[in-house]
Amino acid sequence: MPINIRWYNDEKTILLEELSGTYTLDDYIALIDEAREHVMSCDHTVDIIGDFTGTNHRKLPHYLMSAARYADKQVPPNQGIAVFVNPGMFIETILRMARQLQIQAADEVVVAKTVDEAVEIIEQEQAKRELSPT
Repeated sequence: MPINIRWYNDEKTILLEELSGTYTLDDYIALIDEAREHVMSCDHTVDIIGDFTGTNHRKLPHYLMSAARYADKQVPPNQGIAVFVNPGMFIETILRMARQLQIQAADEVVVAKTVDEAVEIIEQEQAKRELSPT
């Protein structure tokens, strides 16, 4: 499978999903399920980086809106934001459509150009969460 999931840091506060080449809808659904298991194994908030840099943006799986709806139903309560790195125009369009359709998971997705930028965005979000009362 052209998808790799691993913890970005030892604290397990950031999960890194690396996508490469061409992947199928089944691959993406499996990614959602595996990421959910990782996030739910923690008792703290986990943010996610989805790195699409190595993907073939011209050969995306069909029915990505179905995947967006599926992802929306699978978001664990302790998942923070998701930052998509270099997702390509098609996925960015899918995100905009998902927001218009009020797919909640899409509201928690931010786009970045690099993994380093994604980490900065997540660190800023984590700092906000630490300051806000629960």
